[in-house]
Formats: sequence, structure tokens, C-alpha cells
Amino acid sequence: MRAALTLLSILLGIALGAPAASAGASASKVEAMLEEAAALNADGHYLLAARQLERAARAPGLQAAQRETLSYWSGRNANRMLRHRAAAEQLAPLAASAGPWQKGAALELAIARLGLGERAEARRLLQAVAGDGDPADATALQARLLLFRLADTPISPEAIDAWWATATRLSPAEGSPLALAALRLLLERGAADQTASRLLEAAREPPVIGRGRHTVELGEAESHLLELQGRYGEAIARARDTLRLADASRAAAEDLRYRLEWRAGRLLARQGDTDAALAAYQRAVASLEQLRIDLPITYPDGSSSHATALQPVYGALIDLLLKRAAAREGPQRQSDLLAARRISELLKQSELQDYLGERCAVTSKDAETLQKPDPGTALLYAIVLADRTEILIQVNDALESRRIDITADNLRILVQRFAATLRAGDEGFEAQADALSGLLLGDLPKHLASHNIDTLVVVPDGSLRLLPWAVLRTDGAYLGSRFAVATLSGLAIRGGTGGASGQSLVSGVSQPGPVVAKLRDLPALGSLAPA
Repeated sequence: MRAALTLLSILLGIALGAPAASAGASASKVEAMLEEAAALNADGHYLLAARQLERAARAPGLQAAQRETLSYWSGRNANRMLRHRAAAEQLAPLAASAGPWQKGAALELAIARLGLGERAEARRLLQAVAGDGDPADATALQARLLLFRLADTPISPEAIDAWWATATRLSPAEGSPLALAALRLLLERGAADQTASRLLEAAREPPVIGRGRHTVELGEAESHLLELQGRYGEAIARARDTLRLADASRAAAEDLRYRLEWRAGRLLARQGDTDAALAAYQRAVASLEQLRIDLPITYPDGSSSHATALQPVYGALIDLLLKRAAAREGPQRQSDLLAARRISELLKQSELQDYLGERCAVTSKDAETLQKPDPGTALLYAIVLADRTEILIQVNDALESRRIDITADNLRILVQRFAATLRAGDEGFEAQADALSGLLLGDLPKHLASHNIDTLVVVPDGSLRLLPWAVLRTDGAYLGSRFAVATLSGLAIRGGTGGASGQSLVSGVSQPGPVVAKLRDLPALGSLAPA
């Protein structure tokens, strides 16, 4: 029923059989608390909404209809807080009932099942909601849209057009959230056609509740559409306008803020405004750092937050910092290289959290640990980018960078071949060790020896985690015969308080998780694990 997505779904109004005015102030107070909780939920303030719902639950003399309404909004809010198991417990009885909340609860229960990885059950629930009752019912239309997301094949604009033709029978205020959700689905798939433009116009109608967040989300979607259309200047301007709206809104929009800053950053970089692009990327990273502890490791669709959110943003900032550093000298160059290394540490932390499947399993030490190696020790810090690899070398206070113009894919092939040669015990490994050393190290061993370095600490990245660095050769001598070679997963990474997974790390990673896109196709990883 449409009431599940309108203001009537939060109030114990006429459609839900509100108590008469003679029921007294207590019922009115509960209604007010439910209304406020729904508004907070719609604007992204899930923790505040949860507290308001807890207050409503403690109100004396709750009637049966009030308890059902409370259960629905508690389950919905738990879903938005990613507490899917708690949401399922709240929603399952309502979804199995014949009451007014049955369809809305079934939809939210499907979302909870998705969050718990129960895709088949989620699909069954969504199909039941989508195929039941009025074809212009807002809840049924939302279920169909979720089914589009779960489809094994790409959804065509024509399918969205047919879906929207039914949705236009809703009131504009009721249809606007659906139009925005459909628009974002198209934008995620790179569509910037007339269907997307029509949905954008339909989404401009303010919804019944959650106007603040809806307005910010609408601006972010419009900026995305302008980017896909190649209208970069307009996309930047719309992103900036939307950021100002987010500052003035009561809505919680940090997740939208990082997307806007990320978009502005990459478009400014495209236009050659490096400093402005870096500032935007840094703000995007700051937003993500606030969000990180609340981001799920894996989203319901199976994608990882590391691969879809953290790695692209942090990687773009690292890339641009290193490019700017190459054009600078002195303290400014040092500052950019240190900043790139600090951001790389955040990315390594996220990567390891993704592998372990738990945020709290990995934490960071203070940034001071990144500043200066011990006397007699040099630090080699590798950063593998799509088009090149940068090797940062630190001796005492001096930090320098060596750029290697080889793509990540080609580097992976070289390292894999070397690892396979070593495992097979082939005599050709020495020639490969010489070649890799020349590529990655150049005359670094001589440089380190001239500074009386006896220990080399290596922090590898990407496919370089497979590389046994001590076996690299220069002038016929192995690196391990010249220096004590130590390998670290990261400079600032330390164990957290979370539970252990029982997996051991070999050369940084024993087997690639679903996140590490740059490692996931390395067959050599599995063979490195001890028997």
C-alpha cells in the first residue's frame, strides 16, 4: 500500500486507525515521537532515530497498532544502520501478518535478507511484494526496482521506462524518491540518456519526508549525470552547489559529500587544476575516514567497500600527490611524498581489513611512526598504480621517489613468472632476478652502501607482495647478501581488538579476498601457502 512510503506510514493516522483524541496526550506524544523518528531516518540520522524509537517503546499504554508501527520503523532503521539481523527479527512477524504493515515489512525484510547474504530468500520476498496488488503501489514499485538491481543481466533504459510509466500514476511527492532511486541505478550503469533526464525532472518534486537528504542526493545525481554527458564545468559547479546545500541541511550526508568531492577532484584534475583537485580529494578522504568504521566490508550485492569506495578515492589522491611531487623540489616535494605514503597506509589498512573481513581487526599507529627509519636502516616503500610503479626510498630524513614506467598488469606478469621459476627450481631464475632488480632498484644498492646502510625494510604493494626481495641480484650479488632485508605489510598497521580469522599471512596475503582487485587473479598466491 502506498501509505508505507508516505507520511501516513509514520503517523498513526486515519489509514492506520489512529486512536481518538480522547485517548489523551500519551498517544499524541507517541505519534510525535514516531513522526520525528521517521524524519530523522529519512534524513540519515539513524542513531538519533533509534533513540527516538526507544523512547517511544517505553511510553505507557501502547496500543497494538502503535506497536506494529514502532516495529516497522525500528526494523527499517536497523536496516539503514546495517544491523540486518536485528532488522529481520523486528520485521519477520509483521511480514508474516495480514496487517497494514505486511507489504512494507516484507520489503524491508528482503533488504535485511540481502544484507545477510540470503539472496534467494530476498528475491522471493521481493517478487511477492512486486507481484501483489495494485501495479501502481509505491511499495511494489520499489520492490521491482530492487529486483532490477539483483538481475543477472544489465537493465535496459527501456525496462526502466516501462517501470516508470507505472510509477507516474503516483503523486509527484510520492514518486520523487522512486525516480531518484531509478536515476541512480541508471547512472551507476553509465546511462545518460533521455530516460535519465526524465527521471531527474521527476525527482525534483520534494518528497513527503526526508527533504533535506533528498535534495542533497538529487544534486549529487545531477552532477553525476552532467559528468557522464561530458559537461565537466557544469558538473563541478553543481557538485559545489550541492556541497553548500549539504552544509546548510539538517540531513546527514557524509556519504554523499565524499562522492561530490571525489567527482570535483577528478574533473578538476582533468582540467589541469592540480591544487584544487588535491584539495577536493583530501576532503573526500576526510569524509571517508569519518565513515570508514560504519562501512560494511561487503555490500549486499557482493561488492566490497574497499574496491568501490576507498581504493578509487585514496588511489586517486596518491596518484595526484606523486605527480605533483615529481614537479616540485625541496621541502614541498618531501611534503607531497610523505602525504602520499600516509594515504597509502590508510589504503593498506582498508585492504587488510577487507581481507580479514572485520574493521576492528586492524588499526593504525600514530603518524609519527612514518617519519624516520632507525640509523643504518633504509625504507623502501612501493606504490603500484595502474600506469606505473613508484618506489619511495628513505634514508635518514631524505625521502626520494623512483618512477618505473610499467603498467600494473605487466609488472604482475613479470613477478608471477619469477615466482613460478623459483618454485620450479629452474636455473633461469638468476637472469630474471637481475632483470627485476634493474627494473625496481636500479643503482639503489650502491646508493645504500655509500650511506652505510645495513638493513633494508621493504613495504611492498600489489603483486610485489609475491616478490622475495632478498633474491634480487645486482652485479652478481643477492640483495640479501648485502643487507638484512625485512618485509612489512605496512608501516602503521597493527593488530586490533577484533576476532582472529584463523588465516595466516604469507608475504602479506595468503589468499586474495574478494576486495583485492589487483591481486585476485594471481594464481601464485595459493601456492605460497605452506602445506
